[in-house]
Amino acid sequence: IGTRLLQAAIGLPERVATIRLDATPAGLAVYRKLGFAEEYELSRQETRVAERISCEDAGAARRMTEGDLDEVCALDAPVFGAERRAMLHWMREGSPEYAWVLPGAKGAAGYCLGRRGFDFHHLGPIVAESPAAARQLLVACLREQVGTPFLVDAPALPSDASRGGWLQTIADLGFREQRRLTRMFLGAHPFPGQPEKQFAILGPEFG
Repeated sequence: IGTRLLQAAIGLPERVATIRLDATPAGLAVYRKLGFAEEYELSRQETRVAERISCEDAGAARRMTEGDLDEVCALDAPVFGAERRAMLHWMREGSPEYAWVLPGAKGAAGYCLGRRGFDFHHLGPIVAESPAAARQLLVACLREQVGTPFLVDAPALPSDASRGGWLQTIADLGFREQRRLTRMFLGAHPFPGQPEKQFAILGPEFG
């Protein structure tokens, strides 16, 4: 039944080059049979902030304002692989306490957004030019949230070592892995984005 439903859904979009999804381990074999190819894994990490983090660890990260949105979108579009200004605006408006930006020499060097949830608050997307910038943004979000439970969905790339061991950075901040998902696509894939600069996604339910 699940396969028939998915086949029907695949046939709905017209003139769409790529269909993408994030597969659970149970669904991986089903999607492979339908022609989906694997991109990379996502590691869902969870934590409950145990203590206040030093302000110095947040570096130059500051609260994001509406005026920052142009620079944030200019950074985000090539990394994500598509323009999503409306989504980023909605995120900032909905949870301004998790909206942070890191100024750079030529616009934003990184940004972080988040949203509130029932069991966990979710941080992401986190997009940055470097692992150090991503860490500053994550720390800025966490440092005043003692006792709050958080989730982060982080790309687990084969090249993680070249990004400064991002998953280890998350672990050092108190996160532990909850589960893994696999990002997959069907059809041509002309706009893969730059996953090496995406340190957390918005969430599997959003893409």
